[in-house]
Amino acid sequence: MSNDIWTLRGSNRNNLLEYVTPHKICVVILIQEFCLIKKMVSQKKQMKLNINRTLFPEAEPESNELNISPIFRRDFCMLVLKLIQSPDKDYEDFIKLLESNKYTLLPELISNFKNLVQKLLESDVGHLMDILIDVFNIPVDSNLNNDRDSMLISKSSKIGIFLRRVRLFFDKLSFSETIGMYKAFRNYILTSKNKVKFDKSKISQDPDDLDAKSHSRLSMDMDLSSINDGGGERFSLSPQVPSKLSFELSDIEKRDIPVGLWSKRQAELFIAQQARLITDNPEQALPPQQLQIKLRDVIATNPEHAEAHFLSYLNCLRVREYGGAVNSLFHFFDRKAPSSYEEDAVRCKGLRYAALNLAILQAQFNRKKDALRALKEAIALAHEANDNVCLQHAQAWMYKLQSEYKDVLIQRSILKSGELNLNYLSSFGLQSYADHAAKHGGLPEHIFEMLSRSDMLNCQHSMADLMATSLCLRSALWALYGRSELACLYSQQLLHLDTSDPSVGTHLYTGGDSIILAISNLANYFTMQGEYMTAWSLVNHGKERVPDSKWWDWSENILYFTESFHKGQWQHAQLAINQLATFDKLESLLRQNELLLVKNDRRGAVECANNVLKNTYDPVLRIRALYLSSKENPRAAILNLCEALHIANFHSIEYWEQLIAIEIANIQLEMGLGYQSTKVIDRSLLSILSHGCCSDMSDSLFLYGKSKIAIASNCSTETKMEIYSEALKILSKAADLARKVENYSKVKTIVYLQAIVCDNIGLIAERNKYAYEFRVLDEEFKTMDSPMNTGQ
Repeated sequence: MSNDIWTLRGSNRNNLLEYVTPHKICVVILIQEFCLIKKMVSQKKQMKLNINRTLFPEAEPESNELNISPIFRRDFCMLVLKLIQSPDKDYEDFIKLLESNKYTLLPELISNFKNLVQKLLESDVGHLMDILIDVFNIPVDSNLNNDRDSMLISKSSKIGIFLRRVRLFFDKLSFSETIGMYKAFRNYILTSKNKVKFDKSKISQDPDDLDAKSHSRLSMDMDLSSINDGGGERFSLSPQVPSKLSFELSDIEKRDIPVGLWSKRQAELFIAQQARLITDNPEQALPPQQLQIKLRDVIATNPEHAEAHFLSYLNCLRVREYGGAVNSLFHFFDRKAPSSYEEDAVRCKGLRYAALNLAILQAQFNRKKDALRALKEAIALAHEANDNVCLQHAQAWMYKLQSEYKDVLIQRSILKSGELNLNYLSSFGLQSYADHAAKHGGLPEHIFEMLSRSDMLNCQHSMADLMATSLCLRSALWALYGRSELACLYSQQLLHLDTSDPSVGTHLYTGGDSIILAISNLANYFTMQGEYMTAWSLVNHGKERVPDSKWWDWSENILYFTESFHKGQWQHAQLAINQLATFDKLESLLRQNELLLVKNDRRGAVECANNVLKNTYDPVLRIRALYLSSKENPRAAILNLCEALHIANFHSIEYWEQLIAIEIANIQLEMGLGYQSTKVIDRSLLSILSHGCCSDMSDSLFLYGKSKIAIASNCSTETKMEIYSEALKILSKAADLARKVENYSKVKTIVYLQAIVCDNIGLIAERNKYAYEFRVLDEEFKTMDSPMNTGQ
């Protein structure tokens, strides 16, 4: 027997329960039920043959009337082979696999299996032991008439080998370990009770009270609730479980019921699946609280399983729990710490990657000083071991955290990553360099060329997450350059990007922050176009897709402020500004500036603009602050606008160049330079109408109409009437755009001007129409900045 494949060479008692898991017990029960069905069919067939031979000795034997169809046998064998070779499954997944259409099984097989599981829950541990012993006594290689249907289990088959292996480990279990196995089996079944139906009235007592007859055989001081967990420690499998296990459990009771024994393979599969879902598709992963409860059970059964602590670290990052993340990461590397007997290279590798992961953790929580400190330690250890791969990963985080010599660091990282065939880092470096160049005045054609090189690497090596990042970056760049339609197009392309992975299923990855920013960008676009309901729908969709992101709060407050600001609801707009200040201080200051301007609080507006200029070097934020400050301080308006125009020209931000030109035209009009104002607007209006939002288009057309009216006074009568007629049409278009964003204060201003123009040129009917429209609007939409109140 020493040469037999079933000899337990090198096994120890700590590993016994890993081979008699609840999943394997269910597989054994399933095999037993199929063998019983085959045996019954074979007996009926033999009985019918004997009767036919007795009554009709000369008749032909009936062929396959009572045979099990080959498709049932084949699919059952394939199913059992999958269950044996794959990691352990939850009972819910086990039942789903049986009831799926993937395998064609005998209908009575599934029902008999469920009934037997129900009986096991109604009885005690002795019944489970009897079932296992009966299964192991199933005859093998039955050669009755050499009929395939009478053959139950072949000794050399995979099923026979599996049964033999489980039998050997089952025989080595002590009584307390057998009790623990049964309790684990009960918990394994009952944890799926919400989705798998059982007869509630017949479930037996709690595992602590089960098998009273068996308890009487041993002394009363034996601890039946403790088993060996494979690591030499003892732990209670069902602490604080009530005397009667009810099917209607509270959240606290559910938290106290362990899942049961987790085999090493089962834990590895669960951890790998959840880690992949957290990084690629968080909405399909288990909720954070439920996942942490499962991890507690995994660690209780496998206390030295380091990967469980790393999954706990990822789970803490989802809910931004800094303390739990640091603690889990330290636990992971404590269990991964190399021993003193290992080679220095191996030991140093574990230490340098520990430091690198600690730096990444600190960077996730924006603790740059701590992150740089850990990163420098990782770089020193990598230099000592001459580990270029670790160095490149560290350098990638170095240029993400530093602001000095960033372009040089990125270029070196791209070149070295290309030499080492680190395609992911090469593509990531190209995208980072494009982002850096866009913020520091790089030429757009060079920036998009780098993104094209990144796209080539992404397609060649199927890097779906970087494909999504590239599309998101293109959308942001087009928004920066003032091409809102192209930005919207790339955001929609990202949302329609199919990143399914056939190797792990057909689910779609979310693309992480890329999808979040794409949805936020679209919501902001529709907000600027006055489509508030569509924007709210997008934000709600984003919350359902990635519920734990702060960007939805940002989008909600921007949307709420814009809608309230246009409608003249200043109290609601102020509330949105206060909420926005909790996570985006500079944006809240700019919005506060806009609100103070319409309230004619110039001193407060100047303070807001100065605070933004002191605390940021972002080109768009500085342009916006300078643009708003030109309205606050008329004396320094031209200087501020010229500085803003220089920044916009340096960074190729064409849309803001045109808005600044429109504001300069407004100043010229106030100075009485109508012709110069009209020429400036003529050059800028096309770009604003092509790429601008409804509010900006309305403002530009309103100013254009006023410029036309200003230059008409010096023209002849016929020319004056033509110019006035053209101006009225332009103002009507501006009013329509203002209505679209529900800015009725602006609509009243435009209609008021139209009524005055018609009165000056003697169009009485048109004047009365505009006057009546103004009266209706003023009664329906009361605003503080009405032309009647301001004397415009």
